[in-house]
Amino acid sequence: RAGAEVLPLAADVCDRAAMAGVIDETHRHFGPINGVIHAAGLVDPSLVQLKKAQAAEHVLAPKVEGTLILDSVLQDPLDFFLLCSSISAICDFAGTVDYAAANVFLDSFASSHFRGGRARLIAINWPLWQDVGMALKSPLPRDAITISPAEGLETFRRALNSGLPQVVVATSDLNYFLEHSAPWAERAAGDEPIKASKPGLADEAHARPNLQVAYLEPGTDSQKKIAEIWRELLGIDEI
Repeated sequence: RAGAEVLPLAADVCDRAAMAGVIDETHRHFGPINGVIHAAGLVDPSLVQLKKAQAAEHVLAPKVEGTLILDSVLQDPLDFFLLCSSISAICDFAGTVDYAAANVFLDSFASSHFRGGRARLIAINWPLWQDVGMALKSPLPRDAITISPAEGLETFRRALNSGLPQVVVATSDLNYFLEHSAPWAERAAGDEPIKASKPGLADEAHARPNLQVAYLEPGTDSQKKIAEIWRELLGIDEI
């Protein structure tokens, strides 16, 4: 209705030959390609303990392998290459470890191609959209805050004009969201977030037993975090 011409072509974004064929057909019909929006994605909610490798690979493929294939077959000097990432790459959502990882890849891929100046390759960490997109396939909680298609279009324009390789779209204050998104964080009325009780954890840590191996204090931040986790689980100090 606006005067544009639409050419629908179907192909698996993880099939290099099929995608190369789509690009060739687009060139024959329109000429050079000016911009690309990579919005393919799958989500299969399941706790990580129950997640099968094949199921996780299925979720990872469109965003990881699909991005690499698109990047290799697109030879046009694009004005923009937009990767549709998700807010799940920034915040904790139970049951989406593979989907979150796939979106973290998009964010990292965009950042790795940024050389200063204006970004050609951009990742947008989208929240849920209202009435469209992947949210239609799953029931939303009543308090879910979504963005309308009109808000999404305006965000799209701002992101392209920002010159940044990554733009996070949050429907509430991002720092507050990060602080309260962890599954063990609870908020008491008028209080700071508190840690909910975890079943099976020791209330007090016992002294380290006499062992043949001398105690070596954790050095890096990662080691300290891991040691603290085991300290809570085993109830032994100086892990």
